[in-house]
Amino acid sequence: MRRRVTPLVVCLLGLVASVAGGQNTDPARLAPDTTVVYAEIGNPAPLLDIALAPKTQGLLANVDGYQKWLGSDQYRELRTVVGVLESKLGRKWDAAVRDLIGGGVAICIDPEAKTGFLAIRSRDRELLTRLNSTLIELIEGDAKTKGQPSPIKSETYGGVTGWTFGGEEAHAIVDDLLLVSQKADTLKAAIDRYRDPAAKNLAGNARFAAARAKQGAGGIAWSWVDLEAVRKYPHVQQALSKRSDNPLAELLLAGVIESFKQAPYLGTSLGHHDGLLRLRLELPRTGAAAGTPRAWFFATEANERALTPPGTIGTFTMFRDLAGLWLARDELFDEEIVAKFAQADTQLGLFFSGRDFGPEVLGELQAPLQFIVARQDYARDKPIPALKLPAFALVLQLKHPDDFAPELLMTYQKVVGIVNLTGGQQGKPQLLLSTESYQDVTISKATYLNDAKAAKENAPPHYNFSPACARIGDHFVFGSTVEIVKQVVDAAKPDRSAGALKDNTAFTVQTASLASILADNKELLITQNMLRDGHSRTEAETVVQMLLDALSSVDRFVVRLLTDDPATLALEATVGCRAGMAP
Repeated sequence: MRRRVTPLVVCLLGLVASVAGGQNTDPARLAPDTTVVYAEIGNPAPLLDIALAPKTQGLLANVDGYQKWLGSDQYRELRTVVGVLESKLGRKWDAAVRDLIGGGVAICIDPEAKTGFLAIRSRDRELLTRLNSTLIELIEGDAKTKGQPSPIKSETYGGVTGWTFGGEEAHAIVDDLLLVSQKADTLKAAIDRYRDPAAKNLAGNARFAAARAKQGAGGIAWSWVDLEAVRKYPHVQQALSKRSDNPLAELLLAGVIESFKQAPYLGTSLGHHDGLLRLRLELPRTGAAAGTPRAWFFATEANERALTPPGTIGTFTMFRDLAGLWLARDELFDEEIVAKFAQADTQLGLFFSGRDFGPEVLGELQAPLQFIVARQDYARDKPIPALKLPAFALVLQLKHPDDFAPELLMTYQKVVGIVNLTGGQQGKPQLLLSTESYQDVTISKATYLNDAKAAKENAPPHYNFSPACARIGDHFVFGSTVEIVKQVVDAAKPDRSAGALKDNTAFTVQTASLASILADNKELLITQNMLRDGHSRTEAETVVQMLLDALSSVDRFVVRLLTDDPATLALEATVGCRAGMAP
């Protein structure tokens, strides 16, 4: 029996390790002032509501790994032990879990002492005490049956009784808190701080107190990391001081990395409101990065509208001074990447009539850059591809559109010409260049010649593309299809209402549109699943439908990097849940 109960203890601690908050004793007051990581979830109910929702259970029912676990010996053993506990505790397990973790759980990690503890606040101290006594009874009874000594040991320290169920695990009940650690001395130190309010503790740490004071009411969870302590570790110092070897990571996160070097702490919070789950990370900062090699990351924000054509699946926008990035490459990147930049400078200059790619090409672009992905509508009189891909468009804002827009048009024509030349040598379909007028905008387009032998349905994938470009005022748009360029033209009309772009970086996914593009390719996804995983058609259909159902449970997903507060750099992720899944 002991082997069955001990994993249950771990399972219980895993279930409970999701919450904190203070009705009585503040867990932060029990933590040492050398704590580097502290996390708490003060309100687990919304997360439990999602986890226990019928729709969530329905989704899990179709997951192979979950089904295998439900049929495993470990699960049957766990259910047996849970059944015994339900009988002893006098309530069903899901209700017991809500009472056990309903008051909150806090976790602190102290690398200096190579330890930490978990503080679990129960809404029912009597239930907590009964659970502990029941586990002791089960483990001791199992040991007696086997003729073995009991692995349970207990000790009283400072008027508080502590236990261990074996190994290095130790726990004690202080007021309505269950404290768990891998070291008994850690619990003794926590009890000392409990007995002596004047003892140094995390709650008295100025950096911790500053972060905690920013947490509003109604949040689900928050955490704090002492970055001043983290930066002292040699491997962290090395990582922050070395030059980057990843231009994409630098483009997306340079400002975050720069702030990480100087911020006193990292604060994270999780909250919910009106069906939205919001995760927010905050780094205090001293202000703009002017004068640093990463000043280009915080490009000046312009009065620009968001362009969202019908059927938009996702958008990505960012305010960057790309010319500044290009010019600062020697200070930002290692030698290998700098050499690749130099090679790209020469090669890309050929597409722009010998212009210097940094100041004379990238320097002609203003923030922001917008990238749009949208579902396609296929004309019935043209071949419809078997694999239906979304259309995408890149929207640039130009400083001198009269001068630079013709340069971008010539670049587009050169690229199409190269594609035709290389494709023709390989026997691939050719693109025909032409123009079209739409809403007083001239669209340059390249369309594939219709193949009389091509089927109207299940046509080759290249029929997803008809690359096009157009100048729209001081904007220039490159699109994978003529239609998405037209949609951008419509979206750019002055009479179209649209929110202003003000976030340094924003990534948005409309899951209904994403689900629609997957539904368009449902048959292909089923076939791919059958071939890749060896499923029967029924099994593959179930897996694909599960994916579509999962997407249908979410309304949208948004990630934003916010720089509107000069004292804080914030990264915020928001998930909108549909009815039946929302907290």
